[in-house]
Amino acid sequence: MVCGLPLKFGSRAVWSLPLISLMLGGCGSGDSSGLLGGGSGASGGSSATGGNAGSSAAGSSAGGSAGEAAGGSGGAATGGSGGSVSGTPCDLTGSWASYLEIDVAWQGTMVLQPGSDKIRVWLLGKRVQEASAAHETVSTCGITLPDFQSNFLGGNERFGVWFPGEVFDLGGIPVFGIDFAGAFETGGQLQSEPVAMLVGHTMTDPLNGEWPGLTQVHASDPDADTKPGLTGFASKGSGYFHPPTDALKFERAQALWIVSRTVAKLSAGVDTCDKLSGSAEVATIAGKPGLQSHIIGCIKDNGDPCNAQQTEFLDTNRPDFQPANTSRFVSQRVPVTTTCAEVRGLFQ
Repeated sequence: MVCGLPLKFGSRAVWSLPLISLMLGGCGSGDSSGLLGGGSGASGGSSATGGNAGSSAAGSSAGGSAGEAAGGSGGAATGGSGGSVSGTPCDLTGSWASYLEIDVAWQGTMVLQPGSDKIRVWLLGKRVQEASAAHETVSTCGITLPDFQSNFLGGNERFGVWFPGEVFDLGGIPVFGIDFAGAFETGGQLQSEPVAMLVGHTMTDPLNGEWPGLTQVHASDPDADTKPGLTGFASKGSGYFHPPTDALKFERAQALWIVSRTVAKLSAGVDTCDKLSGSAEVATIAGKPGLQSHIIGCIKDNGDPCNAQQTEFLDTNRPDFQPANTSRFVSQRVPVTTTCAEVRGLFQ
């Protein structure tokens, strides 16, 4: 599961969401040329006198119409530039809350039915813009995973895994960086370099390194609970079952220790100087999608840790997420005092 924490027996977040919210808001823009405007904008009219009509540019259907009392409606106050539009410049330096939503699908296993749903991530970052580039230092404020259903042989049971919001408020989840480049103006488009969100595991090269096998994981303890990886708790009640640790369901797990990596590139349009919206493209690493995870251990219902065979059973039967259809990325400027808990509440 990548820093977006994919792969597990499903999840529901029981928090008020921190740091992975992505949205921005801002400035307006106008179209001064092309099919909708004159090739050379009309000169602005005074309050008493209408503006002159814009002249027709090559490639446009017609020049701007004559201005009204408040200035020409067809042409802009300044001359058109042969079809190009210059938006209002934006300075994106500040605090930003962001939200990432990735559609995923998974095939069936010995235990699970195939399915599809969304991985959701909330983020909080400090963004610094310099000229035509911006760097953001980001913390993860929350993650939710899809619920999963066992197959007929497994009794058609429903499973879920959730991560307490307080875990992300502690600041133990590693921060990561996002580098944006593009047109920092309203109506402009921004692209990020590939971003690796690594949770519960350490890698020399998280962007390009091959994802390790279960026994090669170098686990960390981001939630400081003395257990390796990030601890997710099995949902219970309301039709949920704890995931079995063997095919015959002799024992079940109340908590799972999870590591994950998510690698993606972000694309966003500058809606305003305070709001961005766009999508995410999951990267391919060594021929596999950058949505990877392992279940590296668990605690059984009786309080005992899982043995190696039980851990392997859970990991083998976890959903193997594949990117599907669409994704969504939004980011908005927030006060510098914004907390992860507030970010989780921004995007539902």
